[in-house]
Amino acid sequence: MTKYVSIITAFLFFPAALSADFGLRIDGPADTGGGNPPVYVTQELGWDSGIKSYSICWYDPTNRWLAVDFDASDVTTTPVITKARFFTRDDWPNEGYDGFKVAIYSWSNDEPGTIIWPEDDDEGQLFVPGGLPHGDVWADMQINWTYSDPRFVVAVNQYYDEPDCDPLALDDNDVPSEHSWMFVNNDWDLFDPSSLNIDYANLMIRAVVQDMGTEHTFTPASFGQIKALYK
Repeated sequence: MTKYVSIITAFLFFPAALSADFGLRIDGPADTGGGNPPVYVTQELGWDSGIKSYSICWYDPTNRWLAVDFDASDVTTTPVITKARFFTRDDWPNEGYDGFKVAIYSWSNDEPGTIIWPEDDDEGQLFVPGGLPHGDVWADMQINWTYSDPRFVVAVNQYYDEPDCDPLALDDNDVPSEHSWMFVNNDWDLFDPSSLNIDYANLMIRAVVQDMGTEHTFTPASFGQIKALYK
């Protein structure tokens, strides 16, 4: 199974020096060996291929969740979960976005445990995608929450009845990652697509995490994005 990790840096812009003709006093130039602020590494965690095969939704979403588990230990032992990311669409099973519930679950006994975010809320937080292109898209929900364990689960509850709901997606890989889950009949099990008569079993749910404890200095030569692919 392929795991994608994106390492993202940031752009910095510096104003041009103003001329002495304006009557301004200057001191410099600055030491070129210093002054660069720290940059914190942000990584996107996912178990899907990035290519959609099917969109899916429940006929009855009551107390049913779809989820993917993650391990951020390669980044940090106390990740800042900055975003939850989902592949969805606004043109099926109805037009427009209705919204769904999102929650972060703990990882316990090799399966999703209990809701740990939102804190003191066991029903998740309602999220309605907006401002996105028409059709198939990645939708980002801001989390910005620090967790004390690198293992966690991002879960989505459809919330609204079909067809007035937003779907999730399966990727085009027919080899199960064994990181996709479903909560049905008050129990967590690995996602099983057999009732859909298809082989694809990897949910397109991702997490973006950040390590705020490690500073990474950079120079203008490192501006941009570096992407690494791990098997």
